[in-house]
Amino acid sequence: MIKRRLGPPDWPLLFTIVVILILGVVLVYDASVVRAGSVFGGKYYFLILQVLWAFVGLWVMGLTARLDGKIILWLSKRVLILSLFFLLLTALPRFLPGSVRPWLEVFVPNINNSHRWVYLNRAPLPALPLVGRLGFQPSELSKIGLVLYLAFLFS
Repeated sequence: MIKRRLGPPDWPLLFTIVVILILGVVLVYDASVVRAGSVFGGKYYFLILQVLWAFVGLWVMGLTARLDGKIILWLSKRVLILSLFFLLLTALPRFLPGSVRPWLEVFVPNINNSHRWVYLNRAPLPALPLVGRLGFQPSELSKIGLVLYLAFLFS
């Protein structure tokens, strides 16, 4: 499954990624220091979260760099199909009758008169420690799946 490294990494690309990552972390801190201090009680709240997610992203980047292309193609097809399912799930409440809609809105709530988010553990289900409610926008997942799938389709 995991292939051996065939050569050294692309240092200019890696340097560019790290510089943009550091710049993003600094800009997130600068833009959120006042809100983090007033709402969350510590001005480093968003900075710590952004740094943790940056390390997760670097770890995932290192893992995927070692994967074989066939595995990534297999995963990209599944991610694309899963994202299409979630996109259809967010579109369904608009077309369903009123009696069925509350059952679906447990996972796809109506926020500001639109259904854009999918929650996996919305109330009354318990929140996860350190994470809280697990929700995401299916459009973000579809961006990743579509880019990966089209990259292999055109290669």
